[in-house]
Amino acid sequence: MSGNVTNPEKNLHAFVPPALLEQAQAEAQREHITLDELVREAVERRLKECERHKLRASGEAPPGKRWSSRRETIDWSQCSLVEIDPEIQSGAPVLKGTRMTVDAIVGNFDYGVSASEIAEQFEIPLERVEAVLDYVKSHRLAHSVR
Repeated sequence: MSGNVTNPEKNLHAFVPPALLEQAQAEAQREHITLDELVREAVERRLKECERHKLRASGEAPPGKRWSSRRETIDWSQCSLVEIDPEIQSGAPVLKGTRMTVDAIVGNFDYGVSASEIAEQFEIPLERVEAVLDYVKSHRLAHSVR
């Protein structure tokens, strides 16, 4: 966004693509909240994520031994398929040798995408996807993978 915005509230949705805005409005309605509340929650969540990444990168926080996602904590430090490097995806756990976050794999699976569809969509060998999901099943603390 360039230039000065004199009244940010008036321009809050000005730069949101119409299709995305429509999705956001529908989600806000499903959640029984206003669009502004949905946007505020998303911004707060993103800012917390940025702060967490800054702490990791600055060394003020332990370097990515744990990764939290959707109220769950998974310790990726024992998974040989995963690496955590502050220079790759801001320190998020990724499949070794890639920039693919394991959170993307787990999130898609939790959403209902099959392991084979994930492998095809992200061009990752099915065995690696299944190995990550197996690791999650045995290390997830908050709830089990289906």
